[in-house]
Amino acid sequence: MPEATLPRTAEVDQSRRAPGGLLARAVPPPDDWQRGLVFPFYGCGEPVVTDGCVTSTDEPHRPTVAAFRPFQIRQGSSCSMLSRVEVTDHALGRLDATTEWALGNQLATGTAGVGAASLADATSLGTFTSIVEGVAALMQAAADAGFGMPIWLHAPYGAIPVLSAFRLVVDDMLGGVAQWVFSPGYPQIGGPDEVRIWATSTVWAAVDVSQEMTNPERRQNTAEAWAQRAGIVAFDTCVNLSADVPTRGCPPESS
Repeated sequence: MPEATLPRTAEVDQSRRAPGGLLARAVPPPDDWQRGLVFPFYGCGEPVVTDGCVTSTDEPHRPTVAAFRPFQIRQGSSCSMLSRVEVTDHALGRLDATTEWALGNQLATGTAGVGAASLADATSLGTFTSIVEGVAALMQAAADAGFGMPIWLHAPYGAIPVLSAFRLVVDDMLGGVAQWVFSPGYPQIGGPDEVRIWATSTVWAAVDVSQEMTNPERRQNTAEAWAQRAGIVAFDTCVNLSADVPTRGCPPESS
């Protein structure tokens, strides 16, 4: 007697990641990042500038070591064994497609609970009535806090239209000096007509190779699969600022 199966249909490839984001923009961390990343307590201070004949002693400005630990990203898939669907491939495809969201959400909220700093800890510059003024204030405050450290600007997808309309994003940069990062995992915080954006210094991010597990339940004719990988996202906490800016306004006319 032939084995009963459901008609085979074409399966959709779900493994595509969102373009841009942290995995495309962030600096790769050292090879042994799986043990965690730390920023030493000695940092955040302004450079000591003196006459060549005067001695001076610099002091540490960061109160503690800033530590970032890796976290797990997991996706699952379940389907009838009669369908002949490769549940492992589906779980891995979903993991690949949503890894960027997981990294962005961890940086923004610290939801993994590994005790690392996040954008939720940012010092707020307040609410601005002009997006240009808000971005300008964020840039200057980041330059002041970092004493010349690289500036990275972060925004949710909801901010892309207004930032583009006001020409504040050109090739994912602002003025050629600040890197924009748009991640689907960044939440849109604020009212219906405003959005929160952030500024940090350099960001490091990476993910490990995936691991897959399968659990067939033959009595129920179902198969379950899981795919998971380790990830890490870290930034120098010397610069961690936010500003709430409007999503409406009249952009400059094209010349």
